[in-house]
Amino acid sequence: MRYLLLLSLILGLVACVKSPPKPEDLPTRAAAATTVPTIVKRQVSSTDSSTPSPTVNYQGVTMAYSDQLLGVSLESRHELSKVDNLGNVLPENISFSFAGSELFKTPELRVFPAAHYKASSAEASSHLSMLASILRDQPVQPTAPLPLFPLPETISTFEHLPTYVNFENGIGISFLAQIEQDSGQQIFYIFQGITDDQEYYVTALLPLNTADSTTVNSAASEETYAQIANREDLLKLELGDTQNILSDSFHSLRIEPRSEFPSPAPAAYISYPGVLLAYDPDLSGEAAVEKTPPVFVSSTGSSLFLPGLPDAIQIAFNNEGLENDPILKIQPVRGATGQFFPSIPSEQQQLVQMLETSAKENMDPDASQDAEGLERWLSFHSGYGFRQVVESTPAGDTDQTLHIYQYKGITEDGRYLIEFHHPIQIQGSQESDLENAAGYQTILSQLDQMIQSLDIAPDASTDSSIPVNSPDCTLDAQFVKDITIPDQTVVERGEAFTKTWRVRNTGTCSWTPAYQIKIAGGNPLSWSNLKLLDVVPAGEETEISVEIISPEIPGKYQAWWQLSDEMGIQFGTFFYVLFEAPKPATDIPGYGVIQGEIGYPAGDIPGMTIYFMRTDGSQRFALDTEDGWNNYANELPVGNYYIFARVAGDQSDSGGGYTAGVLCGLNCKDHTLVEVRIEEGKVTNDINVIDWYAPAGTFPLP
Repeated sequence: MRYLLLLSLILGLVACVKSPPKPEDLPTRAAAATTVPTIVKRQVSSTDSSTPSPTVNYQGVTMAYSDQLLGVSLESRHELSKVDNLGNVLPENISFSFAGSELFKTPELRVFPAAHYKASSAEASSHLSMLASILRDQPVQPTAPLPLFPLPETISTFEHLPTYVNFENGIGISFLAQIEQDSGQQIFYIFQGITDDQEYYVTALLPLNTADSTTVNSAASEETYAQIANREDLLKLELGDTQNILSDSFHSLRIEPRSEFPSPAPAAYISYPGVLLAYDPDLSGEAAVEKTPPVFVSSTGSSLFLPGLPDAIQIAFNNEGLENDPILKIQPVRGATGQFFPSIPSEQQQLVQMLETSAKENMDPDASQDAEGLERWLSFHSGYGFRQVVESTPAGDTDQTLHIYQYKGITEDGRYLIEFHHPIQIQGSQESDLENAAGYQTILSQLDQMIQSLDIAPDASTDSSIPVNSPDCTLDAQFVKDITIPDQTVVERGEAFTKTWRVRNTGTCSWTPAYQIKIAGGNPLSWSNLKLLDVVPAGEETEISVEIISPEIPGKYQAWWQLSDEMGIQFGTFFYVLFEAPKPATDIPGYGVIQGEIGYPAGDIPGMTIYFMRTDGSQRFALDTEDGWNNYANELPVGNYYIFARVAGDQSDSGGGYTAGVLCGLNCKDHTLVEVRIEEGKVTNDINVIDWYAPAGTFPLP
């Protein structure tokens, strides 16, 4: 893990370099005779080539090496992309590890695809550009410290003995560097290079066993880099033949990977401590990751906050071209002991157990699966799950079918439940021909690759942001002041506005994101809570906001809200909004006002669209209402109209209207629309849209 952290530092940090060069092209090798610098001259003897050197050879990467310096080869492997506990990305690579020797301990060499390395972060891409610039220009005196191993300011470092080294199909540079680790200061021999075709980046890290770190630490804290470079005795390190032998090893390096390496390069990574995901911003939108309070959404759509659980990790994508934004959620469900957290609902436990049981039967590598079908079992880096594509039609849009890519999975250790929803918008496709729709298979493959890249560490989320209150704590809240919309504010009809209050926690319980606000009385309004509460300790204040839509009906409106705890118990003082929706203007030239009641035959009055159609059919106006409205008002140009309505989202020929039945009583069963005259500067009252008993097709609904 410490070398993963070290490599991540190589990938991610370039803050110590000012105004790095930005070459358009990666380097080609220059003649070594005129460009190899000599910062510290030393005598080196020729290497003994009488004994053949051992060779590592794995997936097209080969190198002869000195086993006296590196030790025996331990392992060669193809590693998929992963992330460390600081959120630093280690891209896909081919790695070689060695046993070490008296001089070097546990050397490692890694080969990264340049495209994967650049995609891991903007800093990594800049690092590779800087390396390319230096290798291309090969300055005799490279900048000191060398801009090849950038480290945080808190880490003391120096570079020493830089040497350019050609290898079989590329060029690199080697040098000594001091790095601070958890265990203390450590000196490394480092080699970094780029292939001639610019496709691969290689780095080798060889920790030295022989450095006197105490002496180096003292020198680094008291003397400048130049003084250290000129006082080689401080290092107490004589490499002798070693540097020449290592250069010979890297001379033999050839990087020509086979077709199975690498996998397709991701467009971008989103990383977080313990979580890594590759994705395409052009498909999904820009990604943002955060920890959120644990919440369980039941099959009925109700939400339940789960105190005592570690926070969920949520990756949200912002794509204005999609009907809904994609969201990937990682929810802890078990602790390190393998037991479910006590507050996990049984419905969620059953889902986890189903995934674990069914996966054993369906994830057999030899089992055949249709990768192009709508349903399949699909593994990711650290677990497995089930993918399906379901169909949905957005309300009011019969020409578009919205397909949702859904994935539910569980990590191999059973600690994290993964849920992913991603819209797939394909115009005019029905489920029966979805698999043949143009572009569908490409999108499905991209989303499958996205899921397959997901890597989750066992300790990705172990802490909860929801404090557990004492059973005997008290609940209370006090209104402090209005932040927005003072009392009696006039808000235009149909306009959305945000009402914000400042409230103080005057109890002894801490408020948490599990607390909510609930309507406590007043006029029916269309409103929504903009955000969850933060944690508010006793005695502190917070701001609470709701978004409200001013009704279309003129008048004064007032409504009250109150806080409630995780059990739904309401407490504390009320906070309210008081505003006015103005009357429609009657002084607009050529316009008049129409208003009346809205009815519905059963239950609460739903939101609907009211149509005002000229009697000659030449023009039609519309007014959208919200759930619960029982009145309407609207400005219309002077003329004669029929008035009728249809429930929002309904595509049938059934509706309601202002008919003869409204005037003579519904028992007369006359559903003929009544002509209404709008006159300039006047209000036409009592045009009540309450006849919903007409046969389908009676009204000229669009």
